[in-house]
Amino acid sequence: MKYKWKPVTAVILSSFILFSSPMNVFASGNTISTIEDEMVHNTEGGEETAAGQETETGEREAEQENPGDSGEAGSDIFWPSGPSVVAESGIVMEVSTGTVLYSKNMHAQYYPASITKIMTALLALEAAQERGDPLVDITQEMVAVEGSSMGLQAGDSISLTGLVAGMLLASGNDAANAAALYLDGSLESFAARMNQRAAALGMEDTHFVTPSGLDGEDAQGLGHLSTAYDMALLARAALEDQAFRQLCSSPSLAVEFAEPVKRVTYTNHNKLLAQYQGCVGVKTGFTKEAGRCLVSAAERDGALLIAVTLNAPNDWEDHAALLDYGFTQVEPY
Repeated sequence: MKYKWKPVTAVILSSFILFSSPMNVFASGNTISTIEDEMVHNTEGGEETAAGQETETGEREAEQENPGDSGEAGSDIFWPSGPSVVAESGIVMEVSTGTVLYSKNMHAQYYPASITKIMTALLALEAAQERGDPLVDITQEMVAVEGSSMGLQAGDSISLTGLVAGMLLASGNDAANAAALYLDGSLESFAARMNQRAAALGMEDTHFVTPSGLDGEDAQGLGHLSTAYDMALLARAALEDQAFRQLCSSPSLAVEFAEPVKRVTYTNHNKLLAQYQGCVGVKTGFTKEAGRCLVSAAERDGALLIAVTLNAPNDWEDHAALLDYGFTQVEPY
């Protein structure tokens, strides 16, 4: 079943009909904010910065912080009130069409922290499916990484899918490093794979350096950065993979080790799985530089929405508000 934005929520005080055909909104990738820009604002973009990075030029039209806010003074067009969020950047996307229902600084670059692992997990799962889910022999190089961990030790042997479970539930930096080194031999080569897929997905403002999401720079001095919009595109693609969706939606999961023979149960860091009705993922993230980052997805009455926030001190509350708002903006047709 497909879903469309409900233009009936917009109050229009004008002598003309803004939406002669509601479906005009729904060419793939269209956004409510783009429509507002063209009809009301039509201004040139300035500069946006995050974590010291200049990210926007006049080449991009000015992005409205909230397409739900009312129009500028003197405008005859008023939009439904959107959610109030404290995140520096955010987005709500309807999955079947890619329509953006809400945005706030969605093209501004930020450190994405561990939501980076969505890309690492997707690439690892694809390789696992192609190669028959091989066992990965864990080396000291693979586990020589700081931060969150699934508890791998040199000498362990675990399936590639088991590593993905450790990434998505326990946010294991060791699991991400292990998958990257197993697949491409070096973190730099795996980053190239990540960036190649990002380009294929249209993630124009993303540059990956590490498989785990730890901050870093590559040999050219480019940092590990992404945007709310790009991460929504990535989550949309990842959720099409049923193995990915099953793992990221699991509140907990028992993972089998081949060496030593044992079973370890991991608990998902994503509290929304228990707190928000219909939540099906996706990934949490945090570093000191990035702040709290979160990608969530929820399904209700057949409609699947993705929400992303970057540098969001109150991310659980933000996502509940964003998803609640998003579900008021869609209806079946």
